[in-house]
Amino acid sequence: MRFSPSTTVSTAEIVGRTCRRVALTASKLSLDLRGGADHQTLQLKEARAFGATEDDVKGYDLPPLIVSAFYGWLHIAATFPWLGVLTAFHALERRNSDRIVPGGGISRRWREKLVNEAGIERERLASTNVHVEADVDHADAIWDAIVPHITDEFAVRTALEGAAASYKVDAAYRAAVGHTLRAV
Repeated sequence: MRFSPSTTVSTAEIVGRTCRRVALTASKLSLDLRGGADHQTLQLKEARAFGATEDDVKGYDLPPLIVSAFYGWLHIAATFPWLGVLTAFHALERRNSDRIVPGGGISRRWREKLVNEAGIERERLASTNVHVEADVDHADAIWDAIVPHITDEFAVRTALEGAAASYKVDAAYRAAVGHTLRAV
């Protein structure tokens, strides 16, 4: 179901706040001090820990089921009101946050599996190590942007619909990843 954005704040204020947060995130994509490099370099460095080359990474085509899930998130971003979109992506960051998920978020659990089951040295997991910390920051930052706008029942409903839609897409994404991994 599609709703209009809440009118409790001006569009200019929402755009301004969002742009400031995007600029901060973009600066970390360009250079995340925790990893000493940009996002792509960290991911490539980690891929090398698995024996992949730069050409392997750049030439890899995502499986169609995974691409379809990504299109699901793009659909949310394109069709939901801004508050629903923000909570849709906050929902993903919540499930990644060590501060929220007992036993650790997905990035931490993934890292532990790579170390304990695949035998990859923790220090070689450049991107995952950064994400273990960054995922906590992302969840907190997005939550801080959402809270001031949950002012009435309409906003609550809009936010919950965004989160619910995102979790449905996330379930499809996880199933697609599982299907892909079974074929390896």
